[in-house]
Amino acid sequence: LDLKNLQRMSAAVLRLSALPNIAEASLDAALAVWLFGMPWVWGFMLGFIISAVSPAVVVPSLLKLKEGRYGTAKGIPDLVLAAASFDDVISISGFGIFLGLSFSVGEGSIAFDILHAPLELALGIVGGGVLGVLCWVLSPPPAADVAGASISAEDDGLTLRRLK
Repeated sequence: LDLKNLQRMSAAVLRLSALPNIAEASLDAALAVWLFGMPWVWGFMLGFIISAVSPAVVVPSLLKLKEGRYGTAKGIPDLVLAAASFDDVISISGFGIFLGLSFSVGEGSIAFDILHAPLELALGIVGGGVLGVLCWVLSPPPAADVAGASISAEDDGLTLRRLK
């Protein structure tokens, strides 16, 4: 993906992913309530499942177009790839929010229930970063010369042998 094109078209990426996704999820939820008598929360969960774009369909097609240099002057493949990725993020987040709402028992505020999924995402990013730095700091330094050596498992443990 071309970062300069994405920065230039960030508003288009947002419009191309968020508006259709939320509109489709809302329409699917309304139809689920009307046709099947589902609760609204379950309808929105279904809507966000259905509205997700399949990367298995979009990505190979657009990479093939990009290799053929179709639309690359205007950055169209990058735009659609970024929008498809962000569309999936919206679908997963929307599903998570409504899943949390479906299991809320009414003792907390609705604002906390809605902000629960983004809060979990932020805490997961921070926690992963902290654990990554911790593993990096605590890991032993790399061996000075491991080229030409083999490690084998034997009955008495691991054996390091120098190859000729």
